[in-house]
Amino acid sequence: MVYGDFEGTFEIEELGVIVVIHSGDVIFLRGSALRHKAGRWKGTGRMVIVPFGDRRLFAAQHVRRPTTNPPLYGDSWRRSRNAHPYKIL
Repeated sequence: MVYGDFEGTFEIEELGVIVVIHSGDVIFLRGSALRHKAGRWKGTGRMVIVPFGDRRLFAAQHVRRPTTNPPLYGDSWRRSRNAHPYKIL
């Protein structure tokens, strides 16, 4: 979640994605599995709030907690892409 008077980008290196972000935007990603960073920005300042889920989240949703952070490419990437096809937003 980003706030402030600025213009900037958010980069997900492993996917080759650069997203233009604006104040009030919310980005969800598995940050421990995807290399990412704030890109260039300009303005008078920005504030970033980074929430995360701990082990209790998985039990509450009745799903198994991941124990590793596999890279998102190869067979893992293909399975993910097949399950969640690309859509133009």
